[in-house]
Amino acid sequence: GEGDAGAVARRPAPKGGSCNIVAQARRLAKMWDEYLELLEQQPLQTKSITAGLLGIVAEIVSRMVTEEWSDVHVGCLRNFLLGSLFRAPMLHFWTGYLSRAYATYPKTWATTLRKVAFHELTYDPWFAFMYMALLRVLSGSRVKEAFALARRELPAAMRTQWSVWPMVQCLNFGFVPDKLQVGFVNLVSIFTNAFLTLLSRNA
Repeated sequence: GEGDAGAVARRPAPKGGSCNIVAQARRLAKMWDEYLELLEQQPLQTKSITAGLLGIVAEIVSRMVTEEWSDVHVGCLRNFLLGSLFRAPMLHFWTGYLSRAYATYPKTWATTLRKVAFHELTYDPWFAFMYMALLRVLSGSRVKEAFALARRELPAAMRTQWSVWPMVQCLNFGFVPDKLQVGFVNLVSIFTNAFLTLLSRNA
């Protein structure tokens, strides 16, 4: 009896923590697979909702920097609308166009660099300008005033954009599957768009 009791006492306890980690990992993997399936079945809707939610995160990040929490729900709503109704649809159709335009080019880094250069010199300035203008319109500014301020802010915004985005887009166009490129951009945009939000407010 005492021997059996001693054996039981010496028996290692079940590794519940490890089991929980494995279970969580499987759950996350299943959620990821479901998300990828949604991207296949409803690409535009899925990208739009994702961009809207990440827009809310970008707003919260900018609030953490400024330490201004008044009307945070209004700011979150603005960025959700900009992400879901503007950023994601534009990127969805733009990246689709780029994929088709460069489909016959060889899969080399030279092609990727050409693609990045074309993207950065055409889409990026237009997007930054429109994003800042629309943000001001949604904040209550008159349309003419909003676009005038966005024009004034654009050089500083592009200096920031071009200090980050060429490298990001090299990774995006070089390694990220087409269907995930919009999501990857939106993830990085948490920080760059938070900067644009701050720039727009502090002007």
